[in-house]
Amino acid sequence: MPGGIDVIFSGFAVHHLDPAEKEALLRACKARLRPGGLFIMVDVLREDGQSREQYLECYLGSMRQQWTAVIPEQLEEACRHVAEFDFPETLFTLTRMASDAGFGATQVVERYAQHHLLVFTC
Repeated sequence: MPGGIDVIFSGFAVHHLDPAEKEALLRACKARLRPGGLFIMVDVLREDGQSREQYLECYLGSMRQQWTAVIPEQLEEACRHVAEFDFPETLFTLTRMASDAGFGATQVVERYAQHHLLVFTC
């Protein structure tokens, strides 16, 4: 039985979950959303065919090159966090997971490098 929530939002959290946890989250969101409800997600994704190691090399390189206003100790702390805790999926995999959970559509609303604004519709 569908829930009664119109919108669920997640910001830069889902990439910390393992694949089974991501699938469980999507199923739980679908169960709580009303028909036509939205799961809005802002998060990082890997490119199709890109390994986690390749993603980390690219993302950490971008951080070290572009985050020039961050003091070096804090930058390295952020890089350690990414290297240890980031497990992003590809758009293809995340879309398949959402479809398997019962979502009808996945839309990429906006993208900047690895950062995506996605909308999953019931």
